Amino acid sequence: MRRLPPFLWVSLAAGVAYWPTLGNGLCRDDVEQVFRNPLTASLANIPRLLGTSYWAGVDGPPNLYRPLTLATIAVERSLGGGPALHHAGNLLLHAAASALALPLFRRLGLGPAAALAAALLLALHPARSEAVCEVVGRAEILAFLGVAGALLLEARHRGRPGGSPRALAGMGAALLGGLLAKETAVVFPLALLVVHLLGAGPILPAWPRRLRSYAVTAAVLGTYFAIRVAVLGGLGTRCPVSRLDNPVADSAGAVRLWTGLEGLVRYAGLALFPGTLSADYSLAAVVPRESPWGAGPLLGAVLVLVLVLVLARGRVQTPLALASAWLLASLAPFSNIPFAMGYALSERLLYTPLLGVALASGALLDRALAAGGGKRAAALAAAAGLLVAAGLRTLSRTLDWRSPETLAEATVAAVPESARAWFGLGEVRASAGRLDEARASYERALAIHAGYAEAAVNLGSTLLRLGRAADAEAAFRRAVEISPPGLGGAFSNLGSILLRRGEVPEAVRLLEEGARREPRQPAVQANLAEGYYLAGRLGEALAALDRAAALAPGDARIAARREELRRRLAR
Repeated sequence: MRRLPPFLWVSLAAGVAYWPTLGNGLCRDDVEQVFRNPLTASLANIPRLLGTSYWAGVDGPPNLYRPLTLATIAVERSLGGGPALHHAGNLLLHAAASALALPLFRRLGLGPAAALAAALLLALHPARSEAVCEVVGRAEILAFLGVAGALLLEARHRGRPGGSPRALAGMGAALLGGLLAKETAVVFPLALLVVHLLGAGPILPAWPRRLRSYAVTAAVLGTYFAIRVAVLGGLGTRCPVSRLDNPVADSAGAVRLWTGLEGLVRYAGLALFPGTLSADYSLAAVVPRESPWGAGPLLGAVLVLVLVLVLARGRVQTPLALASAWLLASLAPFSNIPFAMGYALSERLLYTPLLGVALASGALLDRALAAGGGKRAAALAAAAGLLVAAGLRTLSRTLDWRSPETLAEATVAAVPESARAWFGLGEVRASAGRLDEARASYERALAIHAGYAEAAVNLGSTLLRLGRAADAEAAFRRAVEISPPGLGGAFSNLGSILLRRGEVPEAVRLLEEGARREPRQPAVQANLAEGYYLAGRLGEALAALDRAAALAPGDARIAARREELRRRLAR
């Protein structure tokens, strides 16, 4: 009986670990991009994706550009099949990405057994699970495929006498594909430089071919950034970020540095000891560090120093040096140290950097295997145990993503200090009709972050459903006091309460402010229409209902109210 090729073992391992995802539902951003985004509802919209931002079809920040990721979702939606088909797509992409690491590890100096073990670690590592379990997490997988594929093709170009134009063109295409999937593929030039400086083989004789690789890389990056600027109106790196999502979003560079160093320690912990995993690292889960003299920043500085020292030994320990350089190159741009990101930490960001961890693990295994004897047997046993443990943890993590409720409960258990996690749990409980539990969740979120306006709005809505109108009004008034510029729900809901009390002029003022802040919310427009109606401003009421109907064409209540008002005006 023929033995299975190594790449099939890696693919099978990925399939076994993530098989439960085929029974999972859709969580978080998947609901918007997979079910509600009209731009992913038809294959005919794929050309439009190249000219629109990532969130153009639904409400979201206008600073992201990921047309390839959305195009793959559009293809799957056209085939039908529901969530299982989308999860199967992620599983296959992850299996392919893990298998592609095999030849890359061999190129980077690992022996056959060590390369297989390292690729299996990538397939099974629990910290990669967020990118695989959430459908839109495939952006990270596609970006990794672009970077790894480009590196392999570039190596083929350099390995041929005189170079290989087709391999060089393939490198450029792979890189562009990765960039169009997610901006994290922008680490490729650093990765390429690392491989050129620390990889095995002669350096100086190959520089003419390497310069051609840099020229193609520069051309691809220039093309990508030109498209991005044309679509987004800029690079999209300065979009306002909520302090709730990233506690250091508006902090000085020094604070971002100290907090970013601590973040590197947390990333290292997730890479080495991924027992506790979370879908949220927002305010209170991440604390800004004002000084370098805390345990986190100091440990982060030590970690960077250790990586630099290993890197300084260079070609004496090539795989370990490569691993250190890869980690620094792939994590540094997204650490919040050079500039603020939309998040403080994110497990999915480890998808590409973990290649460095796997490479280092493979290098250590290679050394032990070379020693022979008892060390060889012990190393193989340890590697097998590590892979089994990683696979079991990943398998259990996939079950956390079964539904929004299981994910919310797992997130609160992992980071009970996160206001965002409690807010998410409140939303899930409210949608399930468990109103008292939802109220408690929103109150917990507000206790952690008193300025959480969305939690105050949802608390008010939940109290209304519980029949506690006075408490709901107090919650909405609190939300009005702390609402950021874009949040209009607090004004709209408070205005609706005042309408019921007959305070029409004040109610209309609040409703107009709510509509000004959130003009694309059909419920806000419908509430405004009711205010105009009670104020006797029937023409304006109909205009507001027209806007509401355009935003929610399938809403029967809005349509009925609109027809009723039209008939009255026609008399």
